[in-house]
Amino acid sequence: MVGEIINSFSKGANGLGMSMGDDPIWIEVPNSREMQDLNKKKSGSHFEYCVDSDLRNVDPKTVEIVIVLVQRAEEKAVIKRCLDKLGFASQFLLQKNIQKKVGTMGVISNILRQMNAKTQRDLYRVDNIQKIKGKNTMVVGLDVVNKGVNSIVGLTASNSKTMSQYFSKICYQTMYK
Repeated sequence: MVGEIINSFSKGANGLGMSMGDDPIWIEVPNSREMQDLNKKKSGSHFEYCVDSDLRNVDPKTVEIVIVLVQRAEEKAVIKRCLDKLGFASQFLLQKNIQKKVGTMGVISNILRQMNAKTQRDLYRVDNIQKIKGKNTMVVGLDVVNKGVNSIVGLTASNSKTMSQYFSKICYQTMYK
């Protein structure tokens, strides 16, 4: 499963002109049943113990983001608290959701964009803007979010020479209408 996710993220990153850098390192946290004895010996949850013990000696400045694949949504809060305490940015994936969508590039691209924002990188950028300054140029952004048969379409377009003023509009649509 982890190999499929890494492969999908790598393909998605290439499609967006992003780079994943070196091969990611992953840590597997044993499930609750395997860790019952450890819970009796340590205070806090076994997830917190494993994450803390595996990442305690890692400098957060050397890690851009930690991707966490959880089996149950309730595991996120404990792990997130631990990662925040250690100073790591994080992106959580719920296993049952990502399993169904691991090959869907639209979903992977959206997750990569979230990760890009969390690491304080540009989501969208126009390079070499000096080359187009003074020319009649408009920057247009469009995004569509689909949920079931409903869609939300967002449009924004620059309307000044300095590209600092924008027109924007949101439309709600029902599929096939």
